[in-house]
Amino acid sequence: MKLNFLPTGTAGGARDRGESYVSPLVDFLAVLAFTVGGAIGGILLLLP
Repeated sequence: MKLNFLPTGTAGGARDRGESYVSPLVDFLAVLAFTVGGAIGGILLLLP
């Protein structure tokens, strides 16, 4: 079962190249890490 709800991202790109061993869970964790990292970075930029 392939979940294609993540069209972008490093893990998604790897899967698109035919590396089918990259699981949707890894895609989800990668996007989650980027999202959380971006949110934390944005909050830190707002601090004085």
